[in-house]
Amino acid sequence: MRLIIRTLTGRISTKIVVPYLLLAIVLVATVTFVAAWVTAGSLQDRLNNRLVEAGQATSDALVALEDRQIEELRTIAFTEGMAEALAAGDEARLVRLLRPIWANMGLHTLVLFDPTGQPLVSWQRPPEAGPGDAPQPLELDDLEQWWLAQQILYQQSDAYGDKFSTFREDRLWTAAPLWLDDGLVGGAMVALPLPELLRWLQERSQAGITTFYDGRGVAVATTQLLAGDALVPPIPLAVLAELAEARSLAEPGHIQDVGIIGGREYQLAYSPLRVRRTMDGFFAVALPQSFIISSWQTQRVPLLLLSMALLGAVVAVGALVARQITRPLQELVGTAQAVAGGDLERRSGVRSRDELGLLARAFNQMTGRLLHLYTTSRDLGGKRQVDDIVAQAGRSVAQLVPDAATLVALHEGDHWRIVVAPCADLELLLLAGAPHGDEVGLHAAARRANGFTLVRQDARRLRALDLPPTYNEVGYMALYAQGQLIGLLVVLHHQPGVFSSGIHAPLLAIAGMTATALHNVGLYSDVEREGVRRAAILGGIADAVVVCDRRGRIVMMNPAAESLFAINDWRRRSYYFARLPLKPLNDGQAQPDERPTRYTLHGRTLSARVAQLPGRDDAGEGEVIVLRDISDEAAMERAKTDLIALISHELRTPLTAITSATDMLAKGIGGPLAPLQSELIDTSLRQSQAMSVLIDKAIMIAGIETNSLELELASTGVQSVVEMALGPLRAAAAAVEVTIELEIPTNLPMICADARLLSFALGQLLDNAIKYGEGAPITITAAHHDQGVALTVRDSGPGIAAERLPKLFERLQRSDDALNHAPRGLGLGLVLARKLTERQGGSLSVTSQLGEGSAFTIILPQGNSHEQTTHYLSSSRA
Repeated sequence: MRLIIRTLTGRISTKIVVPYLLLAIVLVATVTFVAAWVTAGSLQDRLNNRLVEAGQATSDALVALEDRQIEELRTIAFTEGMAEALAAGDEARLVRLLRPIWANMGLHTLVLFDPTGQPLVSWQRPPEAGPGDAPQPLELDDLEQWWLAQQILYQQSDAYGDKFSTFREDRLWTAAPLWLDDGLVGGAMVALPLPELLRWLQERSQAGITTFYDGRGVAVATTQLLAGDALVPPIPLAVLAELAEARSLAEPGHIQDVGIIGGREYQLAYSPLRVRRTMDGFFAVALPQSFIISSWQTQRVPLLLLSMALLGAVVAVGALVARQITRPLQELVGTAQAVAGGDLERRSGVRSRDELGLLARAFNQMTGRLLHLYTTSRDLGGKRQVDDIVAQAGRSVAQLVPDAATLVALHEGDHWRIVVAPCADLELLLLAGAPHGDEVGLHAAARRANGFTLVRQDARRLRALDLPPTYNEVGYMALYAQGQLIGLLVVLHHQPGVFSSGIHAPLLAIAGMTATALHNVGLYSDVEREGVRRAAILGGIADAVVVCDRRGRIVMMNPAAESLFAINDWRRRSYYFARLPLKPLNDGQAQPDERPTRYTLHGRTLSARVAQLPGRDDAGEGEVIVLRDISDEAAMERAKTDLIALISHELRTPLTAITSATDMLAKGIGGPLAPLQSELIDTSLRQSQAMSVLIDKAIMIAGIETNSLELELASTGVQSVVEMALGPLRAAAAAVEVTIELEIPTNLPMICADARLLSFALGQLLDNAIKYGEGAPITITAAHHDQGVALTVRDSGPGIAAERLPKLFERLQRSDDALNHAPRGLGLGLVLARKLTERQGGSLSVTSQLGEGSAFTIILPQGNSHEQTTHYLSSSRA
């Protein structure tokens, strides 16, 4: 509605035509209302009469149907040999006699029964079968109990004779007796199914819907197609009461009402249902209320045509008047829309001398200035040199004021520099390039500038510019960009009064665009210098530096990277870091969603450091990857690992012999030992066993770093792992009187681990707690942790200093006073514990405070974490 109102009030033509149009609409509406009011009453009467005719036609059709069925029964009764065959119970003969009658009369249901009420022939037409098709048997139970059969068997008659009709089994039945020599030999019945009956009645009554109701007013059959569980509503109680009162009338008439059937509104006519002229329920015929609407639609066409013709005439007259007035306005509006759409060279063609012509000329002038400013902005935006910008500003000013000269006083740090636009005044051109040190005077002129400021040629504020005395009109504007003073734009002319107030706004616009262009040139120069500086820095870095966007596409490489990958055309082609010929080296530490920290390329080993480029979201704009050649360091690490493994293997054989010989001496195989000898042998045996443990650790370290250590991951219980780790250490704990307490719940889930290696890692933690806990109790606890189990070894010993914690898991790292303790080692225990835990998909962490003890926590996944287990197993063997 608001859109319609804006449309009607937004055009002058509609403002002229609308009054005429409203008058025509009021006239048409009045005529239509009167015609509709008159016609609606007539259509309702027609509908009522049609319903009465349909109801009467239905009643007459029922009587005609009864007569037809009686005629069918007479044909059967008077067929030669029919009574004799029925008396004799000759079913075969009855079938031969009845088949022609069945086909010729198009019967739907036929029953012949003997004097005892037993049916000899009972036929019905199959669904979708034709009149000539073979009948189908009809099962009838207790026919002799039917009221209709009893009337025949007991030879009853009424005022209409010895034929009877009634509704039963969804059919309208009519029965008649068959006589032979004045003796009853049986009876015959014909019937019509209610659906066929209703269709037959509806064809004759032309009703929209025909419905049968029982004596209670409940629908038992209808021609209406019902969807799903929908039902025909029963007869309203008020109508049912009226129908009950009309039973005694000879011509009860029809009672009309309105109801909803199948979601549509119908007008219904209810009447008593008479069978053999007696009441047997009710029926209703219905016509849709849309009958009135459709009839009205038919009759309204001539009226609407007349109304539309009148309305069209009024609109045509209004349009003709509006066209004479609004045609110049439409042309001006079209020009304005074209200019608004970007066609700044479009001009209005209205040349009349009235107000519209004056408006068109003013609009053309405004559009010309707009085009001039747009061209100035475009040209200034494309300049990258200060002289070019000042020259363009001078040309733009000259287009507004011919023969005007332009210069710019640029503020450059602690001095001002004059730039003059090309002109014919040699004296003015000589001012260009000369620095001016009058900082205070020009700053004062900039502060006192209020828009476009006109001053005398010898004004004190511009005296520092030393302008030629031949100019009688001088104006200037301060140039600011983002709150920063850029300089002064000065325009000069030999004639006074040429800088009228009408061009002040365009001149200010030119000054603003000039200031922005000069500021952008400064920014561009700064960015260019910064780019050169960064390129020099990147070129001086010996490591390869690769910059990628968030999709992994390489957007920058320094010379070292270009040389490393032999790629020089990355600026023209698209390269992706993932497709570079780098082979990741798995060190067992990287997670599956992390970038590897080491690569190999052409036999060289590279370390990778990655830094995210900040962006508008957490994903960042990309990343910087620094690749350093660490082939020598990697070779030294491998040599060191190989040396440790070699030494460990070479020491194992003689150490085994020494341990065995010492053990045999301790057992007295070489003869009795003196107390001093036994003490020396025990010391030798303990040190040999300690050396064996150190060699095992060194071999395991070598196996981890060479990825040759085999894991056997399986679901195992925490309790069994703890017991396996405690077994070899109970004697050592008892020797130093250290108590070990277990707090392991019984409802913990299984964990996924290599039980042997996990118990070894746990044993290293327990061994450290026994050795360095100074006899304090040790507690082993286990608990649920997210999707796994946390296993903690806690002691109450001296604790570890905070500055030592970051290096605690590095190789060959021991506490500062470890060498002063009796137990000594190589500092490999915690390194092994962490590496073995991480190889099994877990983690090892430590918390400690001086004087309060330490807590080492191992976290491992549950035994059903198949995906994570498979990953770490594969990575450990890569």
